[in-house]
Amino acid sequence: MAGEWVPCGSGFIEADVIRWSEGVWQKPRRNRGRAVNVGERVVVAEVIRDEGGWVDVLIRDCTIGSEKPGHKVLPLAKNGALRRKRHTIEKGKPEGLLWSDETVRASLVSRLLGGIIRPRPKRRRRDRAGPGFGDGRSAPTHGGLRDREARTQRAETQG
Repeated sequence: MAGEWVPCGSGFIEADVIRWSEGVWQKPRRNRGRAVNVGERVVVAEVIRDEGGWVDVLIRDCTIGSEKPGHKVLPLAKNGALRRKRHTIEKGKPEGLLWSDETVRASLVSRLLGGIIRPRPKRRRRDRAGPGFGDGRSAPTHGGLRDREARTQRAETQG
């Protein structure tokens, strides 16, 4: 596609044409195997819908960025619909195709977003109270300082 591409980061909206790169992964061959990165492809698509952290796009072009030896990366079909997490597209360093009349885009942005393009909020790291598995269960303790203090407090209150 002819035109000027400018880095847009998370600032793309509906009706924008964007280009990003994404990794291509081969499914594991065994149940507990790891997925293998087989290459990279560059996707050019038009944003159709952007809500709830998901972006629906219409593929305009897809090229192979790189392939690992011994693997085949298949391009995505043109005019096919695709759904990606917004964060996934943002990781691929998206670039936006400039509109023929950027003032129209600016007015559309001001109507949709109240005059500003809101960046995606940063993820907060949860404060962990102590050792754990990440799903609410606590890790087994091995007679550390906390256990010793708890035992002495219990002994003092009971006896």
